Amino acid sequence: MWSAHRETMNKVLICLLYISTLFGLTAVVLTILLLIHMGSFVNDADDYLYFMTLNPHQLVDVAIIVCLLGGSIAIPLAAVVGNEVRPSKHNCLKGRCNVLVGDGATATTYGPQTEFV
Repeated sequence: MWSAHRETMNKVLICLLYISTLFGLTAVVLTILLLIHMGSFVNDADDYLYFMTLNPHQLVDVAIIVCLLGGSIAIPLAAVVGNEVRPSKHNCLKGRCNVLVGDGATATTYGPQTEFV
């Protein structure tokens, strides 16, 4: 069903992973810079409230949201890209087939049922 679009999905997956990583690192760096900057100005709870109202931290929130959205879209996309059905090699002898599955495992088939070895 998805085999015709698998190559495009692979490229989109790589882009989403890069975007998610980039915005995740941006959120971490901005949070650390905000904490360092806050450490020199905040002494008590009133200073903290005043600091949080003056300093914009929406960029950190946006970076975290983009990172989470990119990661949550990339996970099911990776499942589609990673579960590629490869052509199997059959070795049939007297109604019993040894089938080589994609990652090298062997499955022995007896008609409609399959037993993994």
